[in-house]
Amino acid sequence: MERVKQIEVSDRPRGKEQLMDHFRKKYNIPENLTLADVLDLFYSNDLKAEARTAEWERTRKEDRQAWEKKLAEDRAEDDRKRAEDDRKRAEDDRKRAESRAAWEEKFERERAEWKESMRELNKSIGKVTNTFGAVIEHLVTAGAEASFAKIGLLLPETTRNRNACDEDGRIIAELDMTLENKDTVMVVETKSKPSPDDIKAQVEKMEKLRPWFDRRMPGKRILCAIAGAVFGSSQRLEALRAGFFVIVQSGETVKVDVPEGFVPRSW
Repeated sequence: MERVKQIEVSDRPRGKEQLMDHFRKKYNIPENLTLADVLDLFYSNDLKAEARTAEWERTRKEDRQAWEKKLAEDRAEDDRKRAEDDRKRAEDDRKRAESRAAWEEKFERERAEWKESMRELNKSIGKVTNTFGAVIEHLVTAGAEASFAKIGLLLPETTRNRNACDEDGRIIAELDMTLENKDTVMVVETKSKPSPDDIKAQVEKMEKLRPWFDRRMPGKRILCAIAGAVFGSSQRLEALRAGFFVIVQSGETVKVDVPEGFVPRSW
């Protein structure tokens, strides 16, 4: 081993010329290329490498700066757009709120005006209805006795606006009119335009009055009639089915409408 090392050491080139000869043979370097040329080449390559590195670093720095600038600009633009969107949404919300408030104000104003109109209309209708009711009540009062006499019911005793009270003196019902004889009492209810609810309420009213009639008029047959200035055909049939006589306007007086086969109900 020591001999091999000695041979290897002895084979190493010594001096510049030997070193150049060694590199020429090993790397096929031309004969006219000197060591100084090789060193210059290495130095030149180092300078070029350093220059390329510096250029790459500069380019990378510029690219990064440009990217960061673009990112900042994009973020600023996004923030500006978001702020603009928020401003538009706020403006839209404000406009919608103003529009809704204006609509609600208009709705409330129109509803109040409508309610006032309805109050005035109902007041006018009430006046007309009351007048109409007074007229029909007057006609019924004046003509009911004669009208019933024409169908064979003689009821000479007439009482208007009677209150029916319970045993404690509390009013349980108001009677527009009653026509009587010694055997029969006819309760007459007057309406401008009888409705199905009026007919149903009158049935309940007659059932409630039965004890009062038993106390005041024991043994008498209790009948009922509904008088109306305007009687619809369905309301007329409903009243007849309930067992009520139907009194309708006829010219300047009234008449009792008694269809064939009608059987009055007794309470």
